[in-house]
Amino acid sequence: IPDDPCKRDYGFDVHVGCDDACQGNFRAWLRERYPAFAEAKRPAAEPGDPRDVFVSPFPSECHQSTYIARQAEAFVRGQAGPEPWFAFCSFVAPHHPFEAPADQIARYDGLDIPLPSAATVTGIPEPAAGAIGETAHFSEAAMRRVVLHYLASISLVDDNVGRLLQALEDTGQMENTVIVFVADHAEFLGNRGLLRKPSIHVDELIRVPLLLRLPGATAAGRRVNGMVELVDVYPTLLGLLGIPVNPGVQGMDWSGALRDGSAIAREDIYADMFNMHPLVSGSTFGPFMAIQTLRTDDWKLNVYPTAGPEYGQLFNLRDDPGERTNLYADPAHRDTREAMLWRLLQRVHRNIDPLPLRLTQW
Repeated sequence: IPDDPCKRDYGFDVHVGCDDACQGNFRAWLRERYPAFAEAKRPAAEPGDPRDVFVSPFPSECHQSTYIARQAEAFVRGQAGPEPWFAFCSFVAPHHPFEAPADQIARYDGLDIPLPSAATVTGIPEPAAGAIGETAHFSEAAMRRVVLHYLASISLVDDNVGRLLQALEDTGQMENTVIVFVADHAEFLGNRGLLRKPSIHVDELIRVPLLLRLPGATAAGRRVNGMVELVDVYPTLLGLLGIPVNPGVQGMDWSGALRDGSAIAREDIYADMFNMHPLVSGSTFGPFMAIQTLRTDDWKLNVYPTAGPEYGQLFNLRDDPGERTNLYADPAHRDTREAMLWRLLQRVHRNIDPLPLRLTQW
Protein backbone atom coordinates (compact mmCIF):
# COMPACT_ATOMS: atom_id res chain seq x y z
CA ILE A 1 0.00 0.00 0.00
CA PRO A 2 1.51 3.40 -0.92
CA ASP A 3 2.64 5.53 1.99
CA ASP A 4 0.04 8.08 3.08
CA PRO A 5 1.75 11.08 4.71
CA CYS A 6 -1.59 12.20 6.17
CA LYS A 7 -1.63 9.04 8.29
CA ARG A 8 1.98 9.20 9.40
CA ASP A 9 1.57 9.31 13.18
CA TYR A 10 -1.91 10.78 12.54
CA GLY A 11 -0.65 14.25 13.46
CA PHE A 12 0.51 13.26 16.95
CA ASP A 13 3.93 13.86 18.49
CA VAL A 14 3.73 10.40 20.09
CA HIS A 15 1.88 7.60 18.34
CA VAL A 16 1.68 3.92 19.33
CA GLY A 17 -0.24 1.92 16.76
CA CYS A 18 -2.34 -1.09 17.71
CA ASP A 19 -5.48 -2.05 15.82
CA ASP A 20 -7.41 -5.06 14.58
CA ALA A 21 -4.66 -6.43 12.34
CA CYS A 22 -1.54 -4.30 12.83
CA GLN A 23 -0.22 -5.62 16.13
CA GLY A 24 3.54 -5.41 15.75
CA ASN A 25 3.95 -3.07 18.75
CA PHE A 26 1.72 -5.26 20.88
CA ARG A 27 3.64 -8.42 19.96
CA ALA A 28 6.95 -6.71 20.69
CA TRP A 29 5.60 -5.70 24.12
CA LEU A 30 4.55 -9.31 24.74
CA ARG A 31 8.00 -10.61 23.83
CA GLU A 32 9.55 -8.21 26.31
CA ARG A 33 7.06 -8.44 29.19
CA TYR A 34 5.15 -11.70 28.70
CA PRO A 35 7.27 -13.96 26.50
CA ALA A 36 5.15 -17.01 27.29
CA PHE A 37 2.28 -15.38 25.35
CA ALA A 38 4.30 -13.75 22.57
CA GLU A 39 3.38 -16.36 19.98
CA ALA A 40 -0.11 -17.16 21.28
CA LYS A 41 -2.57 -17.94 18.50
CA ARG A 42 -6.26 -17.30 18.22
CA PRO A 43 -8.11 -20.47 19.21
CA ALA A 44 -10.86 -22.01 17.14
CA ALA A 45 -14.48 -21.30 17.98
CA GLU A 46 -16.52 -23.99 19.67
CA PRO A 47 -18.38 -26.23 17.21
CA GLY A 48 -21.64 -24.60 16.20
CA ASP A 49 -20.59 -21.09 17.32
CA PRO A 50 -19.97 -18.12 15.03
CA ARG A 51 -16.42 -18.30 13.70
CA ASP A 52 -15.33 -15.17 15.62
CA VAL A 53 -16.43 -16.23 19.12
CA PHE A 54 -13.59 -17.55 21.26
CA VAL A 55 -11.82 -17.21 24.59
CA SER A 56 -8.80 -14.93 24.25
CA PRO A 57 -5.42 -16.66 24.50
CA PHE A 58 -4.29 -13.70 26.64
CA PRO A 59 -5.22 -13.14 30.31
CA SER A 60 -6.31 -9.63 31.26
CA GLU A 61 -2.85 -8.46 32.35
CA CYS A 62 -1.40 -8.97 28.86
CA HIS A 63 -4.47 -8.54 26.69
CA GLN A 64 -4.46 -6.02 23.85
CA SER A 65 -6.84 -3.74 25.78
CA THR A 66 -4.44 -3.63 28.71
CA TYR A 67 -1.49 -2.97 26.40
CA ILE A 68 -3.30 0.02 24.87
CA ALA A 69 -4.22 1.39 28.30
CA ARG A 70 -0.69 0.97 29.64
CA GLN A 71 0.79 2.92 26.73
CA ALA A 72 -1.69 5.73 27.37
CA GLU A 73 -1.04 5.52 31.12
CA ALA A 74 2.71 5.92 30.60
CA PHE A 75 2.07 9.01 28.50
CA VAL A 76 -0.28 10.52 31.11
CA ARG A 77 2.18 9.90 33.95
CA GLY A 78 4.90 11.60 31.90
CA GLN A 79 2.85 14.78 31.44
CA ALA A 80 2.61 15.95 35.05
CA GLY A 81 4.24 19.32 34.27
CA PRO A 82 2.58 22.66 33.50
CA GLU A 83 2.33 22.22 29.72
CA PRO A 84 -1.13 21.33 28.30
CA TRP A 85 -1.50 18.03 26.46
CA PHE A 86 -3.99 15.97 24.50
CA ALA A 87 -4.19 12.17 24.36
CA PHE A 88 -6.43 9.88 22.32
CA CYS A 89 -6.67 6.32 23.67
CA SER A 90 -8.56 4.08 21.27
CA PHE A 91 -9.48 0.57 22.43
CA VAL A 92 -10.14 -2.03 19.76
CA ALA A 93 -12.49 -3.91 22.11
CA PRO A 94 -15.34 -4.62 22.39
CA HIS A 95 -15.35 -4.65 18.59
CA HIS A 96 -15.72 -8.11 17.09
CA PRO A 97 -14.29 -10.75 17.14
CA PHE A 98 -16.26 -11.63 20.24
CA GLU A 99 -13.33 -12.51 22.46
CA ALA A 100 -12.39 -11.83 26.05
CA PRO A 101 -9.95 -13.27 28.61
CA ALA A 102 -11.13 -16.24 30.64
CA ASP A 103 -10.76 -14.26 33.88
CA GLN A 104 -13.15 -11.60 32.60
CA ILE A 105 -15.66 -14.18 31.41
CA ALA A 106 -15.54 -15.77 34.87
CA ARG A 107 -16.85 -12.53 36.40
CA TYR A 108 -20.22 -13.39 34.87
CA ASP A 109 -20.41 -16.94 36.25
CA GLY A 110 -23.87 -17.73 37.53
CA LEU A 111 -25.55 -14.76 35.87
CA ASP A 112 -28.42 -15.17 33.45
CA ILE A 113 -27.19 -13.90 30.08
CA PRO A 114 -30.17 -12.53 28.11
CA LEU A 115 -30.95 -13.58 24.57
CA PRO A 116 -31.09 -10.92 21.86
CA SER A 117 -34.33 -9.50 20.47
CA ALA A 118 -35.94 -11.40 17.60
CA ALA A 119 -37.39 -8.33 15.81
CA THR A 120 -36.53 -8.01 12.11
CA VAL A 121 -35.97 -5.17 9.62
CA THR A 122 -37.49 -4.96 6.13
CA GLY A 123 -36.77 -2.84 3.06
CA ILE A 124 -33.05 -3.63 2.89
CA PRO A 125 -31.22 -4.14 -0.44
CA GLU A 126 -28.26 -6.38 -1.16
CA PRO A 127 -25.52 -6.64 -0.06
CA ALA A 128 -26.71 -5.38 3.34
CA ALA A 129 -29.65 -7.79 3.21
CA GLY A 130 -27.17 -10.68 3.17
CA ALA A 131 -26.62 -10.17 6.89
CA ILE A 132 -30.25 -10.86 7.80
CA GLY A 133 -30.92 -14.12 9.57
CA GLU A 134 -27.31 -14.99 10.36
CA THR A 135 -28.11 -15.85 13.97
CA ALA A 136 -30.72 -18.42 12.88
CA HIS A 137 -27.79 -20.77 12.21
CA PHE A 138 -26.72 -20.75 15.87
CA SER A 139 -28.16 -22.22 19.05
CA GLU A 140 -29.40 -20.22 22.04
CA ALA A 141 -26.28 -21.31 23.92
CA ALA A 142 -24.07 -19.97 21.13
CA MET A 143 -25.86 -16.62 21.12
CA ARG A 144 -25.56 -16.35 24.89
CA ARG A 145 -21.80 -16.87 24.48
CA VAL A 146 -21.68 -14.00 21.99
CA VAL A 147 -23.35 -11.70 24.52
CA LEU A 148 -21.25 -13.05 27.40
CA HIS A 149 -17.96 -12.46 25.59
CA TYR A 150 -19.06 -8.96 24.58
CA LEU A 151 -19.92 -8.05 28.17
CA ALA A 152 -16.65 -9.51 29.43
CA SER A 153 -14.74 -7.53 26.82
CA ILE A 154 -16.45 -4.34 28.02
CA SER A 155 -15.50 -5.18 31.60
CA LEU A 156 -11.82 -5.30 30.64
CA VAL A 157 -12.10 -1.93 28.88
CA ASP A 158 -13.82 -0.59 31.99
CA ASP A 159 -10.96 -1.82 34.18
CA ASN A 160 -8.47 -0.10 31.91
CA VAL A 161 -10.37 3.17 31.81
CA GLY A 162 -10.08 2.99 35.59
CA ARG A 163 -6.32 2.58 35.17
CA LEU A 164 -6.16 5.84 33.23
CA LEU A 165 -8.33 7.70 35.75
CA GLN A 166 -6.08 6.46 38.54
CA ALA A 167 -3.04 7.78 36.68
CA LEU A 168 -4.68 11.21 36.54
CA GLU A 169 -5.44 11.04 40.27
CA ASP A 170 -1.93 9.89 41.18
CA THR A 171 -0.29 12.71 39.22
CA GLY A 172 -2.63 15.45 40.45
CA GLN A 173 -4.07 16.09 37.00
CA MET A 174 -7.65 14.92 37.47
CA GLU A 175 -9.07 18.35 38.29
CA ASN A 176 -7.32 19.97 35.36
CA THR A 177 -8.33 17.48 32.68
CA VAL A 178 -11.36 17.18 30.41
CA ILE A 179 -12.25 13.50 29.95
CA VAL A 180 -14.38 12.22 27.07
CA PHE A 181 -15.54 8.62 26.66
CA VAL A 182 -17.14 7.88 23.30
CA ALA A 183 -17.57 5.13 20.70
CA ASP A 184 -17.74 5.24 16.91
CA HIS A 185 -20.55 2.71 16.44
CA ALA A 186 -22.46 0.07 18.33
CA GLU A 187 -23.03 -3.67 17.76
CA PHE A 188 -26.12 -5.69 16.84
CA LEU A 189 -25.03 -8.53 19.12
CA GLY A 190 -27.67 -10.87 17.74
CA ASN A 191 -30.54 -8.42 17.95
CA ARG A 192 -32.82 -8.62 14.89
CA GLY A 193 -30.95 -11.75 13.84
CA LEU A 194 -27.85 -9.66 13.07
CA LEU A 195 -24.25 -9.66 14.19
CA ARG A 196 -21.50 -7.05 13.94
CA LYS A 197 -22.28 -3.84 12.01
CA PRO A 198 -23.97 -4.27 8.60
CA SER A 199 -25.34 -1.14 6.88
CA ILE A 200 -28.69 -1.20 8.67
CA HIS A 201 -29.21 1.97 10.72
CA VAL A 202 -31.48 1.09 13.60
CA ASP A 203 -30.62 2.60 16.97
CA GLU A 204 -28.83 -0.53 18.15
CA LEU A 205 -26.07 0.35 15.70
CA ILE A 206 -25.91 4.15 15.57
CA ARG A 207 -26.58 5.10 19.19
CA VAL A 208 -23.33 5.25 21.15
CA PRO A 209 -22.16 6.28 24.63
CA LEU A 210 -20.88 9.83 25.15
CA LEU A 211 -19.68 10.74 28.63
CA LEU A 212 -17.83 13.89 29.69
CA ARG A 213 -16.12 14.77 32.95
CA LEU A 214 -15.20 18.42 33.35
CA PRO A 215 -12.95 20.03 35.97
CA GLY A 216 -14.64 21.67 38.93
CA ALA A 217 -17.69 19.39 38.86
CA THR A 218 -19.13 21.42 35.96
CA ALA A 219 -22.43 19.83 34.85
CA ALA A 220 -21.79 16.97 37.30
CA GLY A 221 -24.54 14.35 37.32
CA ARG A 222 -26.35 15.81 34.32
CA ARG A 223 -27.96 13.35 31.93
CA VAL A 224 -28.77 14.74 28.49
CA ASN A 225 -31.70 13.20 26.65
CA GLY A 226 -31.33 15.35 23.53
CA MET A 227 -29.55 14.12 20.42
CA VAL A 228 -26.05 15.20 19.41
CA GLU A 229 -23.59 14.00 16.78
CA LEU A 230 -19.99 12.83 17.06
CA VAL A 231 -18.93 15.83 14.97
CA ASP A 232 -20.06 17.99 17.91
CA VAL A 233 -17.35 16.62 20.20
CA TYR A 234 -14.47 18.53 18.59
CA PRO A 235 -15.98 22.05 18.62
CA THR A 236 -17.40 21.45 22.11
CA LEU A 237 -13.93 20.57 23.41
CA LEU A 238 -12.49 23.68 21.79
CA GLY A 239 -15.23 25.73 23.41
CA LEU A 240 -14.50 24.25 26.83
CA LEU A 241 -10.83 25.13 26.38
CA GLY A 242 -11.49 28.64 25.13
CA ILE A 243 -9.95 27.93 21.72
CA PRO A 244 -11.64 29.45 18.62
CA VAL A 245 -13.18 26.89 16.29
CA ASN A 246 -11.26 26.72 13.02
CA PRO A 247 -12.98 27.22 9.64
CA GLY A 248 -14.61 24.20 8.08
CA VAL A 249 -15.89 22.60 11.30
CA GLN A 250 -19.46 21.41 10.84
CA GLY A 251 -20.26 20.26 14.38
CA MET A 252 -22.04 22.28 17.06
CA ASP A 253 -20.30 23.73 20.13
CA TRP A 254 -22.30 22.77 23.24
CA SER A 255 -19.76 24.11 25.75
CA GLY A 256 -21.94 27.07 26.74
CA ALA A 257 -24.91 24.80 27.41
CA LEU A 258 -22.73 22.51 29.50
CA ARG A 259 -21.66 25.44 31.64
CA ASP A 260 -25.03 27.16 32.11
CA GLY A 261 -27.29 24.10 32.13
CA SER A 262 -29.34 25.10 29.09
CA ALA A 263 -30.77 22.59 26.63
CA ILE A 264 -28.50 20.35 24.59
CA ALA A 265 -30.41 18.90 21.66
CA ARG A 266 -30.17 18.88 17.89
CA GLU A 267 -33.43 18.99 15.96
CA ASP A 268 -32.19 16.02 13.97
CA ILE A 269 -29.09 13.90 13.56
CA TYR A 270 -27.49 12.63 10.35
CA ALA A 271 -25.55 9.41 9.88
CA ASP A 272 -24.16 7.77 6.79
CA MET A 273 -21.91 5.18 5.27
CA PHE A 274 -20.57 5.36 1.73
CA ASN A 275 -19.63 2.72 -0.77
CA MET A 276 -15.94 1.98 -0.33
CA HIS A 277 -14.94 2.13 -3.99
CA PRO A 278 -12.38 2.66 -5.27
CA LEU A 279 -10.01 0.85 -2.92
CA VAL A 280 -6.26 1.31 -3.18
CA SER A 281 -5.77 -2.35 -2.28
CA GLY A 282 -8.00 -5.42 -2.21
CA SER A 283 -11.71 -5.66 -2.84
CA THR A 284 -14.83 -5.09 -0.76
CA PHE A 285 -16.85 -7.86 0.83
CA GLY A 286 -19.57 -8.24 3.42
CA PRO A 287 -22.95 -6.56 4.04
CA PHE A 288 -21.76 -2.98 3.64
CA MET A 289 -23.12 -0.32 1.29
CA ALA A 290 -24.09 3.33 1.08
CA ILE A 291 -26.82 4.35 3.52
CA GLN A 292 -27.99 7.78 4.68
CA THR A 293 -30.05 8.38 7.81
CA LEU A 294 -32.01 11.26 9.28
CA ARG A 295 -33.40 10.87 12.81
CA THR A 296 -35.58 13.29 14.72
CA ASP A 297 -37.19 12.75 18.12
CA ASP A 298 -40.31 11.45 16.38
CA TRP A 299 -39.17 9.84 13.11
CA LYS A 300 -36.28 8.04 11.46
CA LEU A 301 -35.64 7.68 7.74
CA ASN A 302 -33.03 5.40 6.15
CA VAL A 303 -32.36 5.45 2.40
CA TYR A 304 -29.90 3.54 0.22
CA PRO A 305 -28.73 6.00 -2.47
CA THR A 306 -27.04 3.37 -4.65
CA ALA A 307 -30.07 1.05 -4.59
CA GLY A 308 -33.58 1.50 -5.95
CA PRO A 309 -36.12 3.93 -4.43
CA GLU A 310 -38.18 0.99 -3.21
CA TYR A 311 -35.63 0.32 -0.46
CA GLY A 312 -35.65 2.14 2.85
CA GLN A 313 -37.07 2.37 6.33
CA LEU A 314 -39.37 4.90 7.98
CA PHE A 315 -40.09 4.48 11.68
CA ASN A 316 -42.51 6.34 13.93
CA LEU A 317 -40.31 6.53 17.01
CA ARG A 318 -43.01 7.92 19.28
CA ASP A 319 -45.34 4.97 18.75
CA ASP A 320 -42.66 2.43 17.81
CA PRO A 321 -39.42 3.19 19.69
CA GLY A 322 -38.19 -0.34 19.02
CA GLU A 323 -38.30 0.28 15.24
CA ARG A 324 -40.32 -2.82 14.51
CA THR A 325 -42.81 -1.50 11.92
CA ASN A 326 -41.39 -0.15 8.67
CA LEU A 327 -43.74 2.51 7.25
CA TYR A 328 -41.55 3.42 4.28
CA ALA A 329 -43.90 1.92 1.67
CA ASP A 330 -47.13 2.69 3.54
CA PRO A 331 -49.25 5.09 1.42
CA ALA A 332 -50.72 6.56 4.61
CA HIS A 333 -47.26 7.89 5.54
CA ARG A 334 -46.14 9.09 2.13
CA ASP A 335 -46.27 12.77 3.16
CA THR A 336 -44.07 12.08 6.19
CA ARG A 337 -41.61 10.14 4.07
CA GLU A 338 -41.41 12.95 1.51
CA ALA A 339 -40.93 15.56 4.23
CA MET A 340 -38.15 13.50 5.80
CA LEU A 341 -36.51 12.95 2.40
CA TRP A 342 -36.45 16.71 1.79
CA ARG A 343 -35.05 17.31 5.26
CA LEU A 344 -32.39 14.67 4.64
CA LEU A 345 -31.45 16.38 1.38
CA GLN A 346 -31.03 19.66 3.25
CA ARG A 347 -28.68 17.99 5.75
CA VAL A 348 -26.65 16.42 2.95
CA HIS A 349 -26.31 19.85 1.35
CA ARG A 350 -25.19 21.44 4.64
CA ASN A 351 -22.65 18.66 5.07
CA ILE A 352 -20.78 19.61 1.87
CA ASP A 353 -17.19 20.42 2.76
CA PRO A 354 -17.03 24.23 3.19
CA LEU A 355 -13.28 24.35 2.57
CA PRO A 356 -11.40 26.00 1.05
CA LEU A 357 -13.07 29.25 2.10
CA ARG A 358 -14.02 31.50 -0.81
CA LEU A 359 -12.06 34.74 -0.91
CA THR A 360 -14.83 36.68 -2.67
CA GLN A 361 -18.11 36.04 -4.46
CA TRP A 362 -16.21 35.95 -7.72
